[in-house]
Amino acid sequence: MLRLKMAFEECKVTQAQLVQATGYSKALISRALSKGELPVDLERFVGAVVLFVEADKKLSTWIDERGLPATALFEQVDTEGRLVGSRVWAVPKQVDLDGAILAVTGRALLQGASIEGTMTLSRVALYLLEALRDQPLGLDTLGEIEVNAGRMLAGGAS
Repeated sequence: MLRLKMAFEECKVTQAQLVQATGYSKALISRALSKGELPVDLERFVGAVVLFVEADKKLSTWIDERGLPATALFEQVDTEGRLVGSRVWAVPKQVDLDGAILAVTGRALLQGASIEGTMTLSRVALYLLEALRDQPLGLDTLGEIEVNAGRMLAGGAS
């Protein structure tokens, strides 16, 4: 489990509080706390959680009492709080979003998708990437992003 989950349990902080403070979805926060699965925009997520922890008196006291930096909340630990494995961070390898977009678009084109469909896919993917990169740390307006992406897929203006 992530040390973050242990801190939340001991400080009686809820997932809903983190959802509200960061703008990340309930499902994403739940996966991070229950399974240690961290999102692709890892740096933004870690930054948002650290800001939340530093602003929360119980959580900031919890990490201070243990002499831990806030980033230690992302370490995998056992139920006693001991590090699991030799890795200090539970952080997955960074994903190259630009490369992923090109790979998906290229695969779609090679499998016989129309040029128009492939271009639409490319435009939507690039729009999503740019929109996510433009978000301030810890904020997420995915509702607006999803609506615009849906319009693009339907052939409307972005």
